[in-house]
Amino acid sequence: TIGAGSAGDGDGFDYAKAYSHSPLAGDCIKKIDEINFEPSDEIIFPSRFATSSWTQSREVYKRLNKIYWRSPGYNRVRLLVSGIVALVFGSVFASQRVPVTEGDMNSRITSIYITALFLGVNAMNTVLPVFEMERNMFYRHSAAMMYDYNAINLSFLLCEVPFIVLASFVFTILWCVFSCTT
Repeated sequence: TIGAGSAGDGDGFDYAKAYSHSPLAGDCIKKIDEINFEPSDEIIFPSRFATSSWTQSREVYKRLNKIYWRSPGYNRVRLLVSGIVALVFGSVFASQRVPVTEGDMNSRITSIYITALFLGVNAMNTVLPVFEMERNMFYRHSAAMMYDYNAINLSFLLCEVPFIVLASFVFTILWCVFSCTT
């Protein structure tokens, strides 16, 4: 036998042969035959997944939250870009603090709209690497019936909201400093 040692036969006793001729082996074979002979009912689970949607969402959220907070470079860049965009677009109105005409007000509203689009596209581009890494893991866990796509969607939404609110706050403060004060 490979791996049984190199000391030779030892005591010369064949344990496999002794078990196969023992009453214990005969009882085991009879029990297996009984189980295989009896018709079994179909196994029915109460739901598609082992846990509730709430538990799935909570656990996926906890994992994604750790991932977000353990990548400060990603979050700092998002806040930095938000501040830089606010300074660039706010500086357009630095010379004229108070809108005089309706056209001036329209240009400010349009500037806010354009920056919102720009920040939205930038946020989508910066979240792609994180999402792609988690997507691969989601496919594995989904195939194993661990959680549904709703759990990961809700978790990404809840993890993104604080950063979006903070980036919006940074943008609003800096944009208003440049374009709203008198």
